[in-house]
Amino acid sequence: MLNRASRLTTKQFNETMKDGKVVHSTFFIGRIRLMPDSLRIAAVAPVKIAKTAVVRNRTRRRIYAAIRSAFGSDMSVMKSAQVILIAKAPLLVSDDPTQIQADIRSLFVKAGLLR
Repeated sequence: MLNRASRLTTKQFNETMKDGKVVHSTFFIGRIRLMPDSLRIAAVAPVKIAKTAVVRNRTRRRIYAAIRSAFGSDMSVMKSAQVILIAKAPLLVSDDPTQIQADIRSLFVKAGLLR
């Protein structure tokens, strides 16, 4: 799990869902809203793809772990933004964490977040 300062608050989440730019990748739908202050990320596993809370929570933990692995504790390589990563169904069947990390990186490149 990312530390609390790196995650979106409820208000920021709602604003990003409303005003954020949409970017698609194999495993995720990204909602991105550029902001001047810092990078904040939220991971979402919808009921539509994972029916039980156990699977949804595991999916969210995998997303956060992939972000930590892909960028380490130093997130300064990315521009300041509010990012929501919404999981798609193919993420549930993917067993390879490097695939997930690569997909997150490609999504951030598409969105123009990597410096």
